[in-house]
Amino acid sequence: MFENNGCNLSELKIFLQQNGIECSIFYGKDAFFIPVHQNLGIFEMDYIVNLIEYFVYENK
Repeated sequence: MFENNGCNLSELKIFLQQNGIECSIFYGKDAFFIPVHQNLGIFEMDYIVNLIEYFVYENK
């Protein structure tokens, strides 16, 4: 588990949803869930990671 170092999870959730990624915040807004299943390919995983990296970089 990682600590939230200032990333606004609500804004990240909206950003990901606007880019076609379904996600949710649970457990008192301290946990963030992204799609994970056996049918995700490398392209889809890279897309999710790149979006999160972009969001974090742009919202420092």
